[in-house]
Amino acid sequence: MSSDSSVKSNVLAAFRLRGLDLKFDASQFLVELASNVPSASLTSWLDQLIDLLTKRNLSSSIVEKTLLTNVVQELRAQLSNDSHEALFSVLNAFSIPKFIYSRSMKKFIEKDIDNDLFGTARTRSEVFWERYDLLLQRTLRHDVFSQVNLASGSSNTGQKYQKIAAHLLNLSIYISCK
Repeated sequence: MSSDSSVKSNVLAAFRLRGLDLKFDASQFLVELASNVPSASLTSWLDQLIDLLTKRNLSSSIVEKTLLTNVVQELRAQLSNDSHEALFSVLNAFSIPKFIYSRSMKKFIEKDIDNDLFGTARTRSEVFWERYDLLLQRTLRHDVFSQVNLASGSSNTGQKYQKIAAHLLNLSIYISCK
C-alpha cells in the first residue's frame, strides 16, 4: 500500500507543480495507470502526460476524468507510433523552399529554384552572391555593427559600445601580435 501512496503523492505533486489539480475520480484513475508504469520512467511519463494536457485549452485548473482519459489515449497513441523509423527521415532537396534576402524590400523572399541538379556557371555565381548578401545582412543587424541612435539619449548604450570597441581593439591587438 505504501507504493500506491508514493505513486499517488508523485502524481499529485507533478500536477500541482504545473498548477493543476485533479478531481477525485481522475486522481484514482491516474494512480491506477501510474502503478503499471515502471518507477524509473514514471516522472517522464507524467511530464509527457501533463505536456499534452497543457497543450489543450483548459477552462479551469481542475482536471476531470473524461479529459484525462482522452489525453491518456492520445499519449498511448503517440508512444505506440514512436519507432526507430521516425528518428531518421530523408527530405527531398528540391521540395524545400529556398529563401534569399532582398536588399530592396529588406526581407527574405521565396526564390523559385530549378530542379536541375547541375547548374550553370551563372547559378554558381548567384549562390555566392546570395551567401554574401545573407552574411552582410546578418552583420549589419548585429549589435556591434548597428548604427548608434543618438535620439534615445540612453547613457547605457554608450557604455555598451565602449565595451564592444574595447573588445574589438583587444582582439585586433591580439591578432597583430601573432
